[in-house]
Amino acid sequence: EIMIRPSVSFQNYRSNSLQEALTYDAINGLQELISDARNSNTSKNWGYDISNNLIYRARLGKAGRTLTTDLGFRINQNDSKGYYDNFIHYLYDNDSVDIRKNNSFTDGYTLNGSVRYTEPLSQYSQINLQYRAEYRYSDGDRKVYMYDPALGHLSADFSPYWSNVM
Repeated sequence: EIMIRPSVSFQNYRSNSLQEALTYDAINGLQELISDARNSNTSKNWGYDISNNLIYRARLGKAGRTLTTDLGFRINQNDSKGYYDNFIHYLYDNDSVDIRKNNSFTDGYTLNGSVRYTEPLSQYSQINLQYRAEYRYSDGDRKVYMYDPALGHLSADFSPYWSNVM
């Protein structure tokens, strides 16, 4: 008897958020604005996951005696992009600017297999012997680009502190 179990999934996700805040200080009974802040986040994620298992079971003469093999594979990939923008304007101090853009990419695959032998010992018991092997590979890169206040925009080089590539 042969059984095939395929599976496919796709992901596509987008997210946006915006937060704004005003900070006041009470001086001489009057409320005075001391800072205003804006924080925005945008992200986009896309990926897929594909897998398949092939199972073959053979009956070997005696009732309950079987040999089963299972072969499988899985491949997956994910691509994510994000943008983080945080700006705080202080009325009595220097402004604070933190802008980051990140790009992440991962992919991988898995190969696996097993062989199982079942032998009946009595009407109510059996013994199972199984050997299973699996190999996994995964690779991922993350690059984060930081805002450079001297340039007034994002740096063309990614930040080694926040990234995992050289």
